[in-house]
Amino acid sequence: MCAEWISGGQDGLMYLGKEGTEEYGGYVVQVDSAPNPERWFAYEYDNESGETVWVGEAPTREAAQTAVKGEFLCEIYRNDESGHCPYPGVVILTTIHKGKRLRMIVCEEHSGVLEGWERIRLEEYRTQIGLIPNEPIIGERISSTRPPIHP
Repeated sequence: MCAEWISGGQDGLMYLGKEGTEEYGGYVVQVDSAPNPERWFAYEYDNESGETVWVGEAPTREAAQTAVKGEFLCEIYRNDESGHCPYPGVVILTTIHKGKRLRMIVCEEHSGVLEGWERIRLEEYRTQIGLIPNEPIIGERISSTRPPIHP
């Protein structure tokens, strides 16, 4: 059974499932109000540790909700036919380029493709910095209905 988003009893607060149940996954909360732009923080609950951790910031409620128990796919672009790698992301590669930090989500298979980039486990990165799944990337993302094509 999949948990559904339920109102937290006030504007700007939504829970993924009911707190205290097995289906509970975390919550999103709006951190700004008018006249500021809308900003939402996403928090994920870990059933094993019993801890709730911040996992991302987003401009809309819907985008923040994708970060709670979200799916992260590898961002390596393969070719025009297959699009991006269809495997789950497990590592974040990061580097500084022209004064800005760049990051790429990669699967285990592609974790060594960018030499000189720092590597950090996805869950550790999410806890420290935050991460919203499937943010814009260059090139078409492969559909989960298409069979994977190995290089």
